[in-house]
Amino acid sequence: MRDVEILFNSLIEELKMEFKTVEYVCLTADCWTVFHKAYIGVTVHWLDDNLERHSKALACRRMFGRHTYDNIAEILDRIINEFHLQNKITLIVTDNASNFVKAFKIFNENSEITEILSKEDENEEVVRSVEIFDILDNVIVENLDCLTLPPHQRCAAHTLNLIATVDILAAENEGAYKRISRRVFGKCQLLFNKQNQSSQSADQIKAILGRYLLTPNATRWNSFYDSINLLCENIEKMDDVCAKLQVPFFTKPQDVDFINEYCKVMKPIARGLDILQGDKQISIGFLLPTISAINRAYDHIVNLKYCRPLVRALILVPKFKLNWAKPQEKIDIRQRLIDYLIGNIGEEDSVYTASQTSLAIEQHTESESEDDFLSFKVTATSGDNENIQMLVDNYLSNTSIKSPNDLPMQLKKAYFKFNTAIPSSAPVERLFSGGGHLMDKKRGKMADKNFEMTLLLKHNKYLKC
Repeated sequence: MRDVEILFNSLIEELKMEFKTVEYVCLTADCWTVFHKAYIGVTVHWLDDNLERHSKALACRRMFGRHTYDNIAEILDRIINEFHLQNKITLIVTDNASNFVKAFKIFNENSEITEILSKEDENEEVVRSVEIFDILDNVIVENLDCLTLPPHQRCAAHTLNLIATVDILAAENEGAYKRISRRVFGKCQLLFNKQNQSSQSADQIKAILGRYLLTPNATRWNSFYDSINLLCENIEKMDDVCAKLQVPFFTKPQDVDFINEYCKVMKPIARGLDILQGDKQISIGFLLPTISAINRAYDHIVNLKYCRPLVRALILVPKFKLNWAKPQEKIDIRQRLIDYLIGNIGEEDSVYTASQTSLAIEQHTESESEDDFLSFKVTATSGDNENIQMLVDNYLSNTSIKSPNDLPMQLKKAYFKFNTAIPSSAPVERLFSGGGHLMDKKRGKMADKNFEMTLLLKHNKYLKC
């Protein structure tokens, strides 16, 4: 373990040195339990000067006690301070767990949120039961008044997965859909059970289909859709499979049509999930276009016989460049971008004054001290405003700009700030997946610090296990 500790310390020092050169980072965080031990994992993501995304595991700390919001906030704050990331984080992405959501509502650096919550509490007249643990938690919070957390973003992929697995249950309010869906999915589950419980059945399935069936996994997003979609792709061979395994057949045309319609309806969300979970090229800028594309796909799904209730249950909130937005939204977003660029124009960014004032500066700077005395911060003028508007309009209309590296410098700086963040917390889930392989039954008693060191070294490609 001595070598592991040396490597781990080297990794941490390299990360700290790297963060000194990075202006913006994004974090993902989640909790995980294995062998009756709880951990909180954190990953970090940033863009280099070439706009290439880098991702590293930052921590996997043992959590003691209850997974309360204040406990989570304290651990996250400790990790952020340890790596000196306080003023660099654009977003922390987590799932929709209530303890994470509450932690960021209470300890967010945006005081307006806390004020809104306090006003809601003052206006609330509903009598609620109070647990003694909550009273004790309040004592802890008083000691954490100085703690602030960066802005929070709920994981878009987790939200879409909830829509695809929980919200669609609203479709069962219609009796016809409820009957046929339960009948068809029951037959599918019989096939999955046969494959999982019998190696002979699994071999028979592979002999007919040329591969095994995909079986749903509650912790893997899209798994149910992928499982049903594989059945749909091999529907012509399913009679042979059902006969061989002696399970009920899929009746034609009802069951087969239902499977086809289900895959057709769920495909947009499945594709959206795959996009948002991307590892390298995906940023938070993909989120609204992806949601808009999902909405647009449902606008074009017609002639459904069985799954129309499913579509109604899946309709999302109202809706690259601005092609995904509605006309009025395009105007608003364009103006916000212009306002941001104007408000953040600096001496090195000026698109107007730098060239026009260079001669005057040369004429009036006779020494270094005089240059400092006569140095003024460049402020935006009406000419700057017009040039920035032209810059934005040129970007929106210029078809030759194909990648972020083609952006003008002012827009590239804005890209760094707003697209360093990612829309999904999938990276921290991958960290836990690696932790599951590491913390097996033989290593279940591994010390917490040794587990964190080994996992981070392995995940960050410092150690091969």
